[in-house]
Amino acid sequence: MPFSFLIRLNVANKISVFRILIIPVFMFLFIMKPEPGAVNYYMIAAWLVFIVAAVSDLVDGYYARNYEKVTKFGKLIDPIADKMLVTAALLCLVESGSVSSWVAFLIIGRDIAISGMRIIAAAHGNIIAASPLGKWKTVLQLTAIITALTFYSFDEMLKMGQFAGAVSQSAAVVYYRFYEKPLIDALMYISALISLVSGYDYFKKNKHVIKD
Repeated sequence: MPFSFLIRLNVANKISVFRILIIPVFMFLFIMKPEPGAVNYYMIAAWLVFIVAAVSDLVDGYYARNYEKVTKFGKLIDPIADKMLVTAALLCLVESGSVSSWVAFLIIGRDIAISGMRIIAAAHGNIIAASPLGKWKTVLQLTAIITALTFYSFDEMLKMGQFAGAVSQSAAVVYYRFYEKPLIDALMYISALISLVSGYDYFKKNKHVIKD
């Protein structure tokens, strides 16, 4: 993407491009391993980077709707950036064992199919914007991923000296340990279900794109 093109983008679209550019940073931090027994500050940093990326999704949409004209490029790049972010995070979480591979397959497969449909539509001069259901799907996916990363980061924080001593024996930690896996699984299963429903909705409303 030429630098001059980036300069000409409005603020909302620049934020969407920024979200794409920090995906490799998140993945690098996630896969980095500390010394045995040491606190994994890489994981904590990955958690924070992902939160920044997720918040940027809210910011660019709000900015485009309230301060600038919503552009065709923005309608195209924003959902693509979301899908790239979610896909990267799911691949990392599958590799770590916290998310079932079949759940990730359903979500990523749906996103690839919808992205393909968007590309076909764009080739015919049409832009398929994110639907309300699709936006809720993204919010739920980001919430599920942030929840999983939060548990991971909290595990690392428990290794820290004073913090560990203060909370490691508390009732909150007992409940946290008990509900960690069921909560992540429930959020991911719901995300997969909403992904399939919204995918069907997209194809139903835009099936003429494929026929053309």
